[in-house]
Amino acid sequence: MLSLSMLTHLTKQHQIFFSLSSLSLLGDLGFHEIYHQIRLNLSPDPFHEQI
Repeated sequence: MLSLSMLTHLTKQHQIFFSLSSLSLLGDLGFHEIYHQIRLNLSPDPFHEQI
């Protein structure tokens, strides 16, 4: 049985891997565009909408 700390660690590792995979797959969009989309998804607010 996995402990909560181990599960959290595995989840973080998976998120890092998934992020790297997404960056490589969407590389032609450019890092700035990807970062902008991530910011919009994580913290939606009017300031980022106007950029």
